[in-house]
Amino acid sequence: EFDEERELQYQTIWNFSNLFAFEKEIEFITDFLMKNQDIIHNLIRHLTSHHLDSEFISLVFLCLGNISGKSEETKNLLLKSNIVTHTLNVFEKIERPISTLSESIWLISTLTRKGQDFYEDLRRFLPLLRNALLFENPCLYEDILWSLAYLSDGEDDQVKDILSLGITSKIISFATNCRKELKIPAVRTL
Repeated sequence: EFDEERELQYQTIWNFSNLFAFEKEIEFITDFLMKNQDIIHNLIRHLTSHHLDSEFISLVFLCLGNISGKSEETKNLLLKSNIVTHTLNVFEKIERPISTLSESIWLISTLTRKGQDFYEDLRRFLPLLRNALLFENPCLYEDILWSLAYLSDGEDDQVKDILSLGITSKIISFATNCRKELKIPAVRTL
C-alpha cells in the first residue's frame, strides 16, 4: 500500500542527503545545519522508529554520514545527540541487509575522523566494524579500514582495542596484497 507521507519523508531525506554531499558551500551548509538542528534530530528520530524499513534506514544513514562528513561542528552535534547508541540500536532491531550495513559503515567512517574527543563512545563501534570486515564484502572494506585507522590513531589503549578484535592478520593482508584504496588505511591502522 502506498504511503504518501512516508514517500514525502523519503524524498525529503534523499534531497537533503544530496545537498549535504555537495562539496562546495561547506560553510553555508554547516551554518544551515547548526541553525536548523531539528533536521538532525528528526533524522535521528527515524532511527528510533518502530517501523524500521531497511531502505529508509539506509537513506537516513547516508544522509547522517554526509552531515557528519561536512564539518567538525556537524559531526560533534551528531555525537552529542547520541548517534552511536541510536546506530547500534538499529542493528539490534533489523535484519542487516548489505545496503543498511554499507551506509552505516559510511556514517561510522565520517564520525571517527578526528573523533578522539569522543573515543570512549566511538569505540563501541569496534565489534560492528569487526563483524562487517569478516562479512567478506569488498564494498565495505575501504570505509571499515578508514574507521579502524581513525580509531587506532591515538593512545596505546586505542591500538590495543584494535588488536583485541582478532582481525590483525586480515588488516595485514589488505596492507600487503590489495589495491591502493585499501592499502593506505590498512597501513595507517597498523
